[in-house]
Amino acid sequence: MNSDEKRRIVAAFSEECQTDQKRIKDDNGFITYNSRAMTAWDLRFKRISQVADSLGFEIIRASRSILWEFIGIFSEGELYFFFKDKNIKLILKNCEDNPYHYVLCALGFNESANDKSNNVQLELLEDEFKEKRNEINIKLFGEYCGKIKEVRIFTIDEFNGKAIRAEELFLDSKGNYVEVTDYSDAISTDYTSIINQEAVDKKDLLVGLKPGIKKTDMSVVDLKENNNEITENNK
Repeated sequence: MNSDEKRRIVAAFSEECQTDQKRIKDDNGFITYNSRAMTAWDLRFKRISQVADSLGFEIIRASRSILWEFIGIFSEGELYFFFKDKNIKLILKNCEDNPYHYVLCALGFNESANDKSNNVQLELLEDEFKEKRNEINIKLFGEYCGKIKEVRIFTIDEFNGKAIRAEELFLDSKGNYVEVTDYSDAISTDYTSIINQEAVDKKDLLVGLKPGIKKTDMSVVDLKENNNEITENNK
C-alpha cells in the first residue's frame, strides 16, 4: 500500500460519525443512545471497506466475540488494523490483563522487526502466551496466516468527536514502537478550528520511548484523556 492509498484509507477512517449517528437515532426514534460507540465503528468499518475495495485490497472480516466484529485490510503481505490512539496505548499498557487481545496476537507476525527497535520495555510474546496467540490468529485470519508478513496499525486521535491526528504505527512483536508515520494531513475535516475551541495541553507522543524509534514526518500533539468518555477497550 503506497502513501497515497494510505491517505485515502485514513480519510475514510477519520471521517466524523456524529452526523450519521444522530440521523440513525432520529430515524429510529431512540430514547436512549447506548449504541453510539458501536455504531461509530460500524460506520468507520463500512467507509474503510468501501475505499479498500475500490483500491483492490482484500478485506478480512473477523469476529472476536458475539459483541465485537472488526475488519483488517490486507495488501501484499501487510495487514492493517484500525484503533483509537488512546485505546491502542491502553491495550499495550495493560497487556498482562488481556494478553489475548487480537492485536497482541497479531503482533507475532512482526517478529522480524524485533532487531529494529532499541526499546525493550515490553515483552508481549512470552512463551506462555505464544502458542494460544498463534491459535487465535489461525481462528481469526485462517488462510491469511500463511500470507501475512507484517501488521501495521492506523490510529486516530479525536477531540469533540472530530479526528485531529492520524498515524500509522509499526510495532515489533513485543509491542515496541519501531516506526510512527504521521498521516494527519489526510484527515477528512479541517481540525484547526476544533482545537481552538478549548485550551488543550500538548504533550509529545513519544515521551518515554527510547531513541530507537524511527520518526517519520512527526508533528503531533497528545490530548488529555477525558475520564468521562466511554472507553472502547476492545477496539
